[in-house]
Amino acid sequence: MKESPLATFSRLMTGKVSRWVVIAVWILATAVLTIAWPAVNKTEVNNAPNLSENSPSVEAENLIKKEFPNSLNSPLSSRQWK
Repeated sequence: MKESPLATFSRLMTGKVSRWVVIAVWILATAVLTIAWPAVNKTEVNNAPNLSENSPSVEAENLIKKEFPNSLNSPLSSRQWK
């Protein structure tokens, strides 16, 4: 009976030597991609349009600013629960 291609592939990738080759390739790929691509924190794309004043998220933000002018009175404040 002929071995399936997936079984052949897994047998080749899990040999005594080939498992270390696979790990080395992953480490090398990680290092190359880390150096080649910029860090996520260094790039910022903010091309979203400004929201209108009657959008729900803007209304919620205005209500939060009105009802909770400082962070100590916020319902999510950690000081409130200590």
